[in-house]
Amino acid sequence: MMKLTFRGGKNIAMKIPSHLFEKSVTFYQDVLGMRVSGTNSCEFGQSRLWLDEVVGPVKSEVWLELITNDVEKARSTLKARGYEALDEETLPEGFRGFWVKSPAGIIHLVSAAEDE
Repeated sequence: MMKLTFRGGKNIAMKIPSHLFEKSVTFYQDVLGMRVSGTNSCEFGQSRLWLDEVVGPVKSEVWLELITNDVEKARSTLKARGYEALDEETLPEGFRGFWVKSPAGIIHLVSAAEDE
């Protein structure tokens, strides 16, 4: 039986309140000189940083991606340890993954390795 593994993924999402969103895009684009695409994302070292405008929260949040070699085993293993899958945002149809929250309140997207 294959051992379950996790590793950091390429995607980082910043959930930015509406009242701070434009200034945040300007910071990354004009102040730091990063090329922000039409999808409000930019290369951030070896990662992709997504700048997501959200209505409601009064503070920004950072969401991280975890890659696993077995999504369903990851789901059941995390559930057995007390970490239920969440419905924080709708994932695309057929996407192999789910959201989970760490004890510190950081949202993680647990997704299948590309070669899986």
